[in-house]
Amino acid sequence: MSRTDDEAQLWADGAGSVVLGSRALWLPSGRRGLVHVDLLDLRKVGLTTDHATLVVSTGPRTYRVEAEAVGGKGRLYHLFHAVFERITAHPQSERILRTLAETDQLESALLARRPRATQAFIAICLAAFGLQMMWGATLPVVSLLGSPTDDPGGLSFLPARLARLVAMGANTPGLVDAGEYFRLATANFLHAGWGHLLVNLLGLMALGPLVERLWGSARFVILFLLTGLTGAVASTWLTAPMISVGVSTALLGLLGAYFVIWLRFRTDLPPRFSVPTDRWVALVVINGVIWWYVPAVDHFGHLGGALGGVAVALAIHPLWRRDPGFVRPTTAATKAMAIVLSAVFVAAAGWAATVAARRPLDEGLRRLTLSQARQPPTRANLIAWAIATWPEAEPPLLRAAEATIRAAVDGIDSDAGRAAILDTWATLSYRLGRHREAVSASLSSIQLDPSPVTMSQAARFLKAYLQDAAPYRYGVVDGQGVSLELDDGQVKLTRSHGLEDLLIVGLVERGGRLEGSLWIQYSSRAGEAFSWPLVHRRDADREGGGLDVLGAPDATLRLALIATSRISDYGADVGLKYLPMDPGVRRLP
Repeated sequence: MSRTDDEAQLWADGAGSVVLGSRALWLPSGRRGLVHVDLLDLRKVGLTTDHATLVVSTGPRTYRVEAEAVGGKGRLYHLFHAVFERITAHPQSERILRTLAETDQLESALLARRPRATQAFIAICLAAFGLQMMWGATLPVVSLLGSPTDDPGGLSFLPARLARLVAMGANTPGLVDAGEYFRLATANFLHAGWGHLLVNLLGLMALGPLVERLWGSARFVILFLLTGLTGAVASTWLTAPMISVGVSTALLGLLGAYFVIWLRFRTDLPPRFSVPTDRWVALVVINGVIWWYVPAVDHFGHLGGALGGVAVALAIHPLWRRDPGFVRPTTAATKAMAIVLSAVFVAAAGWAATVAARRPLDEGLRRLTLSQARQPPTRANLIAWAIATWPEAEPPLLRAAEATIRAAVDGIDSDAGRAAILDTWATLSYRLGRHREAVSASLSSIQLDPSPVTMSQAARFLKAYLQDAAPYRYGVVDGQGVSLELDDGQVKLTRSHGLEDLLIVGLVERGGRLEGSLWIQYSSRAGEAFSWPLVHRRDADREGGGLDVLGAPDATLRLALIATSRISDYGADVGLKYLPMDPGVRRLP
């Protein structure tokens, strides 16, 4: 730091140093040390009501000097008067004092405005969420990020809640394309869950009063509702999410508008209405991280809201107008536009209520499901799986999910993703009573991903198919030149001819309940006869004991020759694996 002012006066040493000069101040600014502030740049100089802090602002930046840093409140009070003595002694003191007075008057006028529109929008969001809670129309966002194999039944709650949320007016591109344009408005006041609501309302409580006091309630209403619409339109056209709700699009619109105000008039803003530059940088970084790491966020909806806010701000503050006009009276045309926009949103809510009253609850969900065919395969599979595992799903809804998954199965390259889609397809076929098709799709899934979940799924589909067709008998299975029998605690396989690979499945049942499955792979390169010992659990510790399959004396083993194929994961010419039923699969409908 260099100071050439002959009249510079040091008020305190150390981190709280304050230096007064005849035309400038040097004030503490954290890690930056002492910062030079020209007296001509001052916009506000004042003490807090408790006389514990001196506040000095240049508009874009505000500095605070605590009483403890200069030796107590008495010394801080003397410092405050010393600053004004330097101002009155300045050659352009009248200009500085006039600027300080104008800033105080503007701040007082803005603070006198009550943010009634912000309060009203918060109340509407809370009322809408109360109705959602009463009707069970909340949707935890985290549920949309999981995989069906994490918990096979973990998404069974989703369709009922999703159906109710759609009925209340959530934004779903497929239904908007079908003419239900009210969703572009109503979705702004719905929220997925408590966390979603809390984050958005905290942001609205922080930013809403700031912008509303700068612009007035009428212009604030126009900004809020218009940017909610621009965000919803951007979401529908660019993101095309399965479902989109939340006031965050309008919240980003407020942020975009305020950024324009700050960028153009930051030297005119009173300290309480100005945001430091470093906070803007932090905000950009945080939003960048959210964009990259949180896929459930409707990023293009946020972008559409923010750009809409920028456009509205530039319309209210054209580039050729230098006067910010923060206290300019609201014109009759502005008030009329705010009323018209509000009426449009009220009409949209009435339209949504009419549609919900006339349409069966799951009809909107069926149409939503059909619209997912144009979505990424993993997203289409998510909703299709949720419907497949929903106990209350009726055949029309199951068929819609099946149509969606058929369109998605060829659009994914990874084996794991394709296996998950095939498993969903198999489950839908099973729910629709087409058990042979379910077995076929499930075995194709196992070829790609022989996991406990997919193999347990295949076992329950096979049980249903065997009950339908009964082509096999207990104990002995003949076909493809193979004899497979259960005899004296042993599974015996004998091959008389043929060179094809075989896959055999045994269903272990107890009292009609499927307990597990036995998977036998037999390669054409193997010999002609093999046998595997089966033991009960009580005998499993015996020396030389074989495979623990039956588990209880009353358990039965039903054997079925499934296909001339092999599971590549086995690796060996002859393989045998027993899998107990996955608990999650056991709970599926």
